[in-house]
Amino acid sequence: MTVQRRVNNCGQNGIQVKSDLITIQKLERDQLLFWRSPFLTLYYFFMECVFRFAQLRFAVYRNKNKCVVAAFIVFVLVFLDYSDGPHSKVFDHIKSTALWWSWWVWLGFLSSCGFGTGLHTFVLYLGPFIAEVTMSAYECGTLNFPRPPYPDRIICPDNPDLGESINFWKVMRKVQMESIMWGFGTALGELPPYFMARGARLSGEYDDEFSKLEEVISSNQNTQSTTDQPITFQRRAELFLHHLILRAGFIGILLCASIPNPLFDLAGVTCGHFLVPFWSFFGATFIGKALIKVHLQQLTVIALSSEHHVDSLVDLMGRIPVYGNRLQAPFLEYLQQQKASLHNKEPIGQQSWLQTMLFVLISALILSFLVSIIHAFARSYHRRLCEWQLRADGEIISKSE
Repeated sequence: MTVQRRVNNCGQNGIQVKSDLITIQKLERDQLLFWRSPFLTLYYFFMECVFRFAQLRFAVYRNKNKCVVAAFIVFVLVFLDYSDGPHSKVFDHIKSTALWWSWWVWLGFLSSCGFGTGLHTFVLYLGPFIAEVTMSAYECGTLNFPRPPYPDRIICPDNPDLGESINFWKVMRKVQMESIMWGFGTALGELPPYFMARGARLSGEYDDEFSKLEEVISSNQNTQSTTDQPITFQRRAELFLHHLILRAGFIGILLCASIPNPLFDLAGVTCGHFLVPFWSFFGATFIGKALIKVHLQQLTVIALSSEHHVDSLVDLMGRIPVYGNRLQAPFLEYLQQQKASLHNKEPIGQQSWLQTMLFVLISALILSFLVSIIHAFARSYHRRLCEWQLRADGEIISKSE
């Protein structure tokens, strides 16, 4: 079915295109980029924020009893926090632990949400934290870091236990809860694609975010008839993922979640589209990400951060022809500064060249993540505009042949 229509509210060039209407709208959404049309993108982003705030207001009104109970609990917690008494010490410990774990859950969520555009918080936060704890343990000769300032800052105790031995498993247990909380957050971050696909399937709505899934299914059905057309490696991986989830079920989801998999968002969409039970999807995702994959990542970082491995890596770096000494110098400076800071109770103000570069890199990645959020919100509002226009015109798009 060919649709010919001028899209006034969804396009900027006013060109009449003879094509499928959904394809036209998707092409127009792809042009909503901050560096191509900044004002329009920011306007759509702002309007989407207003729309979601209005939805939130109505949701709060519909669930006002639950919101009142939640507000009362928050009030009691704030009262206990600001009031002095025998409970203060225990409450402060519980509060600091809960905030610390919540921080890692939030970082894990940011790492996996957003259809592949999530912030890579393992590389930016969890990995460096595990490496810092590992190197500090070997330098201090103990894992009993003074509280405070740990975990905000690591310093060696004044009187360490000289009889304590540092081994691989002790370091792993020291950072285990932070790693599990981060993995739990990554599992939570996989839920939005699942619920979006499930809701779209139950309501019969069509969304271009799920066009990938339909393309995978159609290419799977037409593989035998299109043998003359080469299939890309990414499409083969998507087909394999689709087959694995549908045939293996819980075990297939568990296997996909247990390894670094940039296509796992497609797994969430697949499970939602085919109405896989929630606890089957989330249970397998949680076990795979928070209990299996995160421990494999832990093992890798701890092994690479052990004292003799770090020295070996820096030594190998210095053997690189021509540029070896130049590359080795900032890493040696950074390691010496880190070791010195472990024995100083006051933080060192001056940063090394490597720390400055890491700060710039982290800032750039965070900025890129924020820009991706702006793009996602702007395209979401553009999609709403198109849907509202179709309803206003009384048009019905039939997807069945």
